[in-house]
Amino acid sequence: SKDTVGAPVAGGEVVYDLTVTNDGPDASAASSAAPITVTDTMPAGVTVTVATGTGWACAVSGTPVSGQTVRCERTADLASGATSGVIAVRAVGDIAELGVGHTGGDVGS
Repeated sequence: SKDTVGAPVAGGEVVYDLTVTNDGPDASAASSAAPITVTDTMPAGVTVTVATGTGWACAVSGTPVSGQTVRCERTADLASGATSGVIAVRAVGDIAELGVGHTGGDVGS
């Protein structure tokens, strides 16, 4: 899931919390060769300042002009029904683009 923490403020920072839940029926079989992967593309005009989460390795690619992509990987298994630690994505940009209406993200394993 993806939630906006607090209300965006013009010229300020917004934090998106990404949470991954394994809906099962089986545990994930994550490894360094086949990690659990989360990707989320920000709206154009938004600049990611940091993406981090316990148990996750995150990287940001692309440009704010076209929309940066956050990609996080986890090499530890996730039990059926379990929820991972939160991935916090901090960003700044045009207030219209930072709003609560931004949803998205894909999870693969």
